[in-house]
Amino acid sequence: MAYATPKTNWKAGDVPGATDFNRIEDNTVYLKSWRDTHEDEITALQAAMVTAQADIDTAESDIDDLETDLAALDSTVTTHTGTASIHQTAAQVREASGTALMVECRTSDPSASIGRIWLRTDL
Repeated sequence: MAYATPKTNWKAGDVPGATDFNRIEDNTVYLKSWRDTHEDEITALQAAMVTAQADIDTAESDIDDLETDLAALDSTVTTHTGTASIHQTAAQVREASGTALMVECRTSDPSASIGRIWLRTDL
């Protein structure tokens, strides 16, 4: 039995007949059969939705924790203020330091570049 398109153009005074009731009953049987056939898929999707919501809730909690940690870090970080320059020329660095500057030539970005000077040679 196939699903039959329901009548949607009812008007005042229309009286449902045997054909209408048969269509309604047949559609009800069809939909129940479809649901019974797809019960496992429906159950699996419902379980996946519950798991996804739990993952979302965990992620939201993690984001809240990170924002709290970031706010705590922001309160401890001081920034450069005043009129003194924090920048130096290459000549000033050479004169002020007996330590040689090292420059790496790389074909990829280093995983941690803080305090390192490197040049990409593959670009």
